[in-house]
Amino acid sequence: MVKCDPQAKTIRIDPNTLLVRVDGIILFRRVLRDSGVILQFKDSDRLRSRRRGTEYVEIPLSAFVDTLK
Repeated sequence: MVKCDPQAKTIRIDPNTLLVRVDGIILFRRVLRDSGVILQFKDSDRLRSRRRGTEYVEIPLSAFVDTLK
């Protein structure tokens, strides 16, 4: 069974933390910069994060959308 939300009514952006949730599931943090909207993902895998040197990965929204097309 899949819950379908064609109008994206379950998307919420917390005004304080800017965390974006879909039906309560945290997806990413929305970061606003001069260059535009950046999506910031937190990696909870400690080994992978340690190898990378940070828990966070940032991707410009435009690049994310282009990849999904």
